[in-house]
Amino acid sequence: MEQLYRRYQSDDEAGVFYALTLIATGTLANDKSYANEKKAARILNRVRARVPQHPGVTHYLIHSYDYPALARLALPAARSYAKIAPASAHARHMPSHIFTRLGLWPEAIRSNLGAEAAAKEFARRNNYSGAWDEQFHAMDYLAYAYLQGAQDKEARGVLDELNKIPKAEPESFKVAYAYTAIKARYALERRRWDEAAKLSLPLESLGGFHWGQFPWAEAQIQFARAIGAARSGDAASAREALAKLAEIREALTVATGDYDWARQVEIQRQAASAWLARAEGRDADALRLMRAAADLEDATEKHPVTPGAILPAREMLGDLLSELNHPALALKEYEKSLETSPNRFNSIYGAARSAELAKEDARARAFYQKLIALAEKADGSRPELQQTRKYLAKRGH
Repeated sequence: MEQLYRRYQSDDEAGVFYALTLIATGTLANDKSYANEKKAARILNRVRARVPQHPGVTHYLIHSYDYPALARLALPAARSYAKIAPASAHARHMPSHIFTRLGLWPEAIRSNLGAEAAAKEFARRNNYSGAWDEQFHAMDYLAYAYLQGAQDKEARGVLDELNKIPKAEPESFKVAYAYTAIKARYALERRRWDEAAKLSLPLESLGGFHWGQFPWAEAQIQFARAIGAARSGDAASAREALAKLAEIREALTVATGDYDWARQVEIQRQAASAWLARAEGRDADALRLMRAAADLEDATEKHPVTPGAILPAREMLGDLLSELNHPALALKEYEKSLETSPNRFNSIYGAARSAELAKEDARARAFYQKLIALAEKADGSRPELQQTRKYLAKRGH
C-alpha cells in the first residue's frame, strides 16, 4: 500500500487506504509512541482538507486518534461524522469512540441512540430475523455511558432490551463482546457485588449463538463473578471463577488472532485474584497482584472496537488502597486512572472520598462537585451520591 501511495500521490483513495493499513499495523504493534497512527492522521487530514465530506477519511481519522493521548485531536471529525452519513449505524456510532475516550457522556449517549435506531432500521429493511450486530455494538457503548452518569434505570433499559433479542445477525465479535460486557458492567459499575456473583452461565441465549468461537467473552462474565463473589465474602465461588479464568487464558495462548486476548484475560485474572486475597486477609498479596494488573493494563491498548476495560485495574487499585486505609495513596491511583479514563463515576467518587479522608478538603470539594455535575441526570439511588450531597451540604455548597 505504501508503494501504491507513493506511486500515485495525487490519488486520494490510495492515501486513504494506505493510512488504514498504518492504523491496523499500529494497533497490532501496541506502540505507545503511536508513530503509525500519527503518520496515518497526517495523510488523512490532508485529504479531509480537500474533501471534508469523505466518510472513509473521517472514519479512519477517528480510529487513528482513538487513544487517550490523542483523542482530543479527533473531536472535530467526531462531531461531523454523523452528519456526513446519517443513515449509517456505524457512522452514527463512531464519534462515541472519541466521546468515550474523553468522558463526554451526553454526546456518547446521543451518538449511540442514533446508531441503535439506524441499526434497527437496517435490520428492518433487510428482513433480519434478529438484531444486526451493529445494534449490539451501539448498546454496549450506550450502557457504558449511562452508567457513568448514574443513569441506572436507562442502563437497565439497555440490559432489558438485550435480554429480549432472540438472535444476532451475523454472529460476530461485536455481539459476543457487547452481550457479555453489558451484563458485567451493569452489576460491577453499580458495585452490586451480589448481582455480579450471580451472573448466569453457561451463555445459552441468542438463538444458539456459537460462544465457543469467542472464549474471551465468557471470561468477562467469569471476571465479574470472581470479583462479585470475593467482595461478597464468598471465597469458594471466587476461586471457582478464577480457575475458569485461568483455563480460558491458557486456551487463548494457543489460539491465533489479531488481538492478544490472553493478555486481557490475564489482567482480569490478576485483578480478581487480588480481591480474593483481600477477602482471605492476605493484604500484601492483594496489593502486589492489583499493582501487577494495573501495570500490565497500562502497558496494553484496549481492543479498538471496545469502549474500555470492564473495570479499570488502576481504579480497582485505588479501591483496594482505600479499603486498606491508605487514602493519600488511593487518591494518586484514582487520579492516574482518570488520566486515561476520564469522567468515570467510580474514579471521581473514589478520588473525592480519598481526598476527604486525607484531609485535603479543597480537592475533596472539587471532586464531589464534579461528581454532582457528572450525575446531573442520575435516575438511581447510588449511595455515593447520597454521601456526596451530605458532604457538600455540610460545608454549605
